[in-house]
Amino acid sequence: MSDALTDIARDERRARNVNNFLRGLIDYLQGNLNEEEVIRRAKIASGGRHGYFSGPVDLVTGLDKELKQLKRGTQKTWAKALFRYRNSDIFFHILCHLSPWKLSKIVCVDYGMGFARVIRYPEDFLIKEGDINKAISEKDWITYDCDDYLVVFYSDNSRKVFWIGNSTGYQCKDNVYRWLERPRKRSEWTGSGTMEQREKYCR
Repeated sequence: MSDALTDIARDERRARNVNNFLRGLIDYLQGNLNEEEVIRRAKIASGGRHGYFSGPVDLVTGLDKELKQLKRGTQKTWAKALFRYRNSDIFFHILCHLSPWKLSKIVCVDYGMGFARVIRYPEDFLIKEGDINKAISEKDWITYDCDDYLVVFYSDNSRKVFWIGNSTGYQCKDNVYRWLERPRKRSEWTGSGTMEQREKYCR
């Protein structure tokens, strides 16, 4: 067991290392840093022991593939990356500006059970929660049930919705708890899901 000051020092060190990785990621996307250096910084920031407020992170797994896809402009990869770093303040806004949607408006919505946390780009983009829900519901996807989405609002009033994931584990027929592999259709999902529905969406 460690003392509080040691744990807080770990938090501060982890925050510095993660920020250094994010700076490297931005430099890479701007063509000013190579892939190997970004991965090196990710390894330094990953792992470690629990701090007072934070725990180990894994920034390395799949990073080499992700970097290539970001450079190519793969939209699903960009959507997941933006959502992952949505709480990183200035880094999130810089990444949005480097993304395929730099001229559009972006919303990250993190649904809990009956509530939503919303982060917008740019910050002065005003949008009602109901309009976000409508964009997602038009896909026949579920809101307010622990799903995460990124929604892009284009200047011509069209929009594109990306499902990022769901934070709930569902027990399947073999008694193993599994994560959803794709967004549930509201028209195909009942309550907390029948066993057949869970098997369909969790595999």
